[in-house]
Amino acid sequence: MARAGLVTVAFALLALAYLGVQWWGAEPRPAREDLPPVEHGAQIFAEHCAPCHGARGEGEVGPRLVLENKERFRGALLIGFYPMPSFEGVLTEEEIDALWAYVSSLPAP
Repeated sequence: MARAGLVTVAFALLALAYLGVQWWGAEPRPAREDLPPVEHGAQIFAEHCAPCHGARGEGEVGPRLVLENKERFRGALLIGFYPMPSFEGVLTEEEIDALWAYVSSLPAP
């Protein structure tokens, strides 16, 4: 029993040491919302869109991006088109605006 308690205490101390290094040694990063819209949108695109639509919207698994206007873009995100899922409840209005700012800044593929 004493050995199990010692192992638990040792594990807890290692975990605290790791978290302390992570917290004190970490570089502060701006929150996504604090970034300019195009940069914020680029992060969202990389996370949610690029795996299928390519790094610059050129199309890979999914089709290349065709941007007619912001409202159609927003509608496509909220409704989804098979196999693309709906992003309703996943992306906020601010994130959709940031995503539009990024994709509308890309050169036409």
